[in-house]
Amino acid sequence: MDYETFMEVVKSRRSVRVFKKDPVPEDMLVKIAEAAALAPTGNNTQPLEIVAVRDKALMHAIETLIGEFFLPPMTQRFDAPAMLVVLGDPRFCAGYPEGFVREGILHSSLCLAIENMFLAMASLGLGGVWKEVPPSAAVRIKALLKIPQVFILKTILPIGFPAQGSREKRPKRKIPLHLDHYHTRKFKSTEEIEALMRKYCRVKELGKVRAL
Repeated sequence: MDYETFMEVVKSRRSVRVFKKDPVPEDMLVKIAEAAALAPTGNNTQPLEIVAVRDKALMHAIETLIGEFFLPPMTQRFDAPAMLVVLGDPRFCAGYPEGFVREGILHSSLCLAIENMFLAMASLGLGGVWKEVPPSAAVRIKALLKIPQVFILKTILPIGFPAQGSREKRPKRKIPLHLDHYHTRKFKSTEEIEALMRKYCRVKELGKVRAL
């Protein structure tokens, strides 16, 4: 595959929050899992497991549990035809170098696999969005889905076929590339960061940017 073909898939990926009612075929779920399995992971441990939830009552219960732990409480209904519950098994950390890096390697491995999942979804005409899960909600969601508590619940991805006009088209900014060393002329002021956030981020109100 050449670079242009690859970039067509990358550019077609969009965060999707509104879905058609069409179910996601099981063979597509299998393909998404296959793509995840090919991601690089620490020491090739492949610590990822996926629970595909298609039952509407279970999905609504999950969304309610997540919403209860936000301040103030909020529940966002995606009404997606499926949710992918992405799990990491921390017992594989025994295969990583000892010390503080172990947990970082595990989470990096999971994130790389999730990116493969998003790209696979894009190639299949599907879309989805990353849903952050508060730790307290994760405990109850794992109990709901009979998932052993040893697992880390990294994220939940509502997925499906995008509804008409549901694909986000927010512009992407050019990421600075520094060759050999950091080019200080490219360093952004706090005011420039705030301006970028207003332009590219979906925020109702911009909080104060912390100067380091």
